[in-house]
Amino acid sequence: MISNENYNNNNNNNNNNNNNNNNNNNNNNNNNNNNNNNNNNNNNNNNKIKKLKKLNLSKKIKIFFKGNNNNNNNNNIIINRIYNNNNNNNNNNNNNNNNNNYYYYNNKEISFIENDNNINELPIEILGNIFKLLIKQFKIETPNHKEFINILGTSKLWNTIGMSVMESIKLDRCKYLPAIESFKVMKRMESLKQLKVIGGEAMNHEYIEVIKKSMKQLTHLNLFSNKIGDIGFKNLAKALEESGSKLRFLGLSYCDLTKTSGKPLCDLFKKNQSLQEIILSYNLLMEEGTIEMAKGLPYSCSLIKLSLSNNEIGDLGAKEIGEALSQNKTITELDLRCNSIGSKGSNYICQYLKDNRSLVEIDLWGNSLGNDGANGIGKALETNQYIKSINLTRNSIQEQGIKFITNALSLSLCSIVTIDLSSNSLTLEGTKEISRALSFNRSIENINLSSNKIDSNGSKILCKSLLKNNTIKSLNLSMNDIGEQGCIYFYRVLKKSKNLKDLNLSLNKIGNKGLINLLSNQFDYDLELEQQQLQQQQQQQQQQQQQQQQQQQQQQLPNSEQQSLELNTNNNNINNFIITNLNDSNDFKYIKSLNLSQNQITFSNEIIELVLNTLKNNTQITQLNLESNTILSNSSLSQNSPLKRLVSFSKINNITIGYL
Repeated sequence: MISNENYNNNNNNNNNNNNNNNNNNNNNNNNNNNNNNNNNNNNNNNNKIKKLKKLNLSKKIKIFFKGNNNNNNNNNIIINRIYNNNNNNNNNNNNNNNNNNYYYYNNKEISFIENDNNINELPIEILGNIFKLLIKQFKIETPNHKEFINILGTSKLWNTIGMSVMESIKLDRCKYLPAIESFKVMKRMESLKQLKVIGGEAMNHEYIEVIKKSMKQLTHLNLFSNKIGDIGFKNLAKALEESGSKLRFLGLSYCDLTKTSGKPLCDLFKKNQSLQEIILSYNLLMEEGTIEMAKGLPYSCSLIKLSLSNNEIGDLGAKEIGEALSQNKTITELDLRCNSIGSKGSNYICQYLKDNRSLVEIDLWGNSLGNDGANGIGKALETNQYIKSINLTRNSIQEQGIKFITNALSLSLCSIVTIDLSSNSLTLEGTKEISRALSFNRSIENINLSSNKIDSNGSKILCKSLLKNNTIKSLNLSMNDIGEQGCIYFYRVLKKSKNLKDLNLSLNKIGNKGLINLLSNQFDYDLELEQQQLQQQQQQQQQQQQQQQQQQQQQQLPNSEQQSLELNTNNNNINNFIITNLNDSNDFKYIKSLNLSQNQITFSNEIIELVLNTLKNNTQITQLNLESNTILSNSSLSQNSPLKRLVSFSKINNITIGYL
């Protein structure tokens, strides 16, 4: 918003009133003359106020100031500018009423009174505010932005104003960098805080030198995919080591850094006291460079986030990172994705995590931990209560290894909030272990089990634990084999679970029957009834086992808590199903997002009616993703067709249904 600006220069009035007594008569005469002149000026101004002249603004500015069409007074801004320099005390009270020039905009254009028809006549403070608003509105990040050229041309004061309002410059994939003399203009931009040079022509020594001279004002420097190499980074790091640096973010992904950059990184971490986040992904630090770099991490007192993904750091590099973590007190997020870390490397990290109290998130996606590595992860989670998020996607953890992790998750002291176990081929036995852990866990809110070969039997076991769990808010089961049978069990979860808000069942081949099982209650599977029957069977089995002592040595009884979770997945007795009133409302009450995309669903009018009724009965749903399914040709968009009503209802209620 443009604020009121007053320019009063009336100090001479006080001086005139404090003259010696000998000159009182002369002063009075002067005052009277001034009064007469001001009265004449007032009359002239009153006549001039009736005539407004529009500013000669570019089309972009006029569009920007259109705003909304309501007549709210908050959208009208008046700016007072007082020109009187020689007013006396008698006229001070009338200045704001009679001697002002008014600058304002009324949602259509900026107007001003009796000045030259040129934007340069506006006070520089107002021009500065206009440019700030335009830069924010159009997301302008560089002085030669195409949308900004015309606007700059309207003001000869750009060199004065622009250098004081530009906060960000972005050069995105420029085939050729600006001429070095143009690039040097950056040094004059007092308010510049962010510089992004994304891809494009690699910066040489001259450009790096210009950036170095701006380090005391820059807070954000992103050189993503600009191939500055080891030499360029070494020069840049020297400037960051100097006191006075304010840089908080440094992006160096895809910058062709090699093991040679290990030593400059070490020195940077030792000496810089402002850097909070550094992204070093997709370089080639390798083991040698990582070992050298890690030596500086214990000295850093500002670094919060460190990303080293895709650097081939190996087991030895992981060992040095782990040892550094045991001494570092500030790093909270560590990204080690795709770094050829095996079970030895992960065990090194886990060993040192016992002494770490700052790390909150660790990402080990796409390594080779295996079952042995899972053992080390489990032990670390048993003792470390500070880690809240862990990503173990694609780590070849199978049913033998998942037990080590689920044992830790079952403990009452577990503090994990988010865990990703996707793409690990857990199958049915692994699903049982996860379900057991979720029945006891009281901290996990988000869990990803996508692409783990979980079928309908696994769904049955998992749904049973979800009914006991009171913390899970988001569950991702995409790319499994849940099928139409598995959807029967999830209906009860959607109906009963008060905490589950986001469920992803995409790519599970549920088909039309699965959709009906999931959204309607005409064939409701009673998990609680099966639980009671199972407990009775277990009691009978225990009595038989007590009578046969020889079989007790061959078949060990599971503990009572685990017994309640062991299910006979081959028992699908029809007595466990309840045929309910088809007119009952399928009210899930709590779910907000349900993803059913790419599930081989064919949307006939009947299926669309089912979806529409589901949305009408469940006011909490804001997203029902049905993308990449099929619509029958008879499901048209005619005025009263189910498809038309579904689309209209979703738009009116701001519900996302995706593209069918």
